[in-house]
Amino acid sequence: MSILSKYHTAKNYIRFLLSGTQAVYGDLPYSKEKVEQSFREKGIVPAPYSLDVETYRAFVEKARYPDGEYGDYFAEKSLEHFISFQFSSLTEQSLVVDVANAGSAFPQIINDLFGCRVISNDLTFPPGEVALENWHTRIGCNACHLPLADASVDLITLHCALEMFEGDDDKNMAKEASRLLKPGGKMVIIPLYMNEIHHVFRDPASSRRVLPEIDKGSVLIYRKNFWGVSFARFYSVSAFCDRFLANVDRSMKFNLFTFTAPESVDKNVYLSWIGVFEKQ
Repeated sequence: MSILSKYHTAKNYIRFLLSGTQAVYGDLPYSKEKVEQSFREKGIVPAPYSLDVETYRAFVEKARYPDGEYGDYFAEKSLEHFISFQFSSLTEQSLVVDVANAGSAFPQIINDLFGCRVISNDLTFPPGEVALENWHTRIGCNACHLPLADASVDLITLHCALEMFEGDDDKNMAKEASRLLKPGGKMVIIPLYMNEIHHVFRDPASSRRVLPEIDKGSVLIYRKNFWGVSFARFYSVSAFCDRFLANVDRSMKFNLFTFTAPESVDKNVYLSWIGVFEKQ
């Protein structure tokens, strides 16, 4: 961490202490049953996602994950990767966009499996397009404004990503996905972070010089030791419908899945909700 980042970290933490706000350790009280009931009241009926554990284990064995990748959360991340392409029939002609890639090995893994072309995107990448391989392009830009043609993408994946879209960029991502997907193309949001209360998590020791504003009507929750994150959005069902679903084109069909029995994979698996959008 640079000296400037350390300065901002200390300043933000002091600001938090002076605010008198009580830090929250762990998540807010959460009832998955209540969230599901709220979805049903909106006419959205979740379907259970039943994992074939043996097929998932075989995927992990075959995938070329770097040693030590993701630490204690390897099972969670590899599970997200595995499930995200189960909803598509990828081929060598397919184009996949991995949003908020952050250097993840996912592009290499699905190219090894299917031979497909992959674009890895992240706001933190150097601006512009770089061809890393003949099948792999890296694009540094806001994911809501990707320099790609309309109806050109077969699969858009967001692994632990949508919650980081600050301001109205979650709304803008909904519109961009509608533009980019081919008929039959999918966007998979995994996990889709839900709660009974629309809230934003913030680490009081964030190194951001200017802290992002939280959503109108949401609750700001300080959470210590949250990897320095200054913004992580958890939707209530109403907030998700108003902010995201309302901005998806009518040609997109939404399917909601609930992940069952995470303990069958690993004690650190926290996946609960999966959002899948299909261009009709």
